[in-house]
Amino acid sequence: MRSSTLYVFAGTFLVGFFLAALGPVGFSGHEALSSALPAQISEFYHDYNYICTFSTQSERKELAKFLDRNYLPDESKSERLAEIFKLMKKVKQRILFNDEYATAPGKASLWKNVFRPEYYRIRSFDVKGGRAAVGVSAYEIQPADVLRFISRYSDLKSQATDAPALDQMLSELEKIICRKESHEWVLHAGQWKKRDGHLVYIKR
Repeated sequence: MRSSTLYVFAGTFLVGFFLAALGPVGFSGHEALSSALPAQISEFYHDYNYICTFSTQSERKELAKFLDRNYLPDESKSERLAEIFKLMKKVKQRILFNDEYATAPGKASLWKNVFRPEYYRIRSFDVKGGRAAVGVSAYEIQPADVLRFISRYSDLKSQATDAPALDQMLSELEKIICRKESHEWVLHAGQWKKRDGHLVYIKR
């Protein structure tokens, strides 16, 4: 049977502009991507990857309980977790939620689908005015790899703040692709925001 691609909506229904943006021009290399993508968008994916590289899923679930606050309680604080918490708040601020319930205090369980044990690679993008479509591949991060990165956090933390350096670390992991997605970004009040839904590409 000839293969075909289905486009399945995950999360909130997205506007039709996305369908016109499914064939964007690809760029190779992080520097090329960073120079062409708005900085706020490229930083989002770096921050997301940093979070998922240096924290476990159970830690992120615990930290998510405090995302509506400006601080962590002392019993949950360490240098590493304080940095992860700061970046989680930064990522949260980049997401444009269509459902206000998702941002309500105490809804930490809803964040388990935002900070999955995986990292993103940007495959392609298309920026037109106040809208952008970013195609990504999502790869699994194995728990053993996360624990290995955490054990070396003191040595790697400064290096990993540099996006190409973090990309290099992740490139050494086994490539287990979960899925390919297309993310919709909009310029909202002068800030780039990622809509909380996305398109998932499924081959059959």
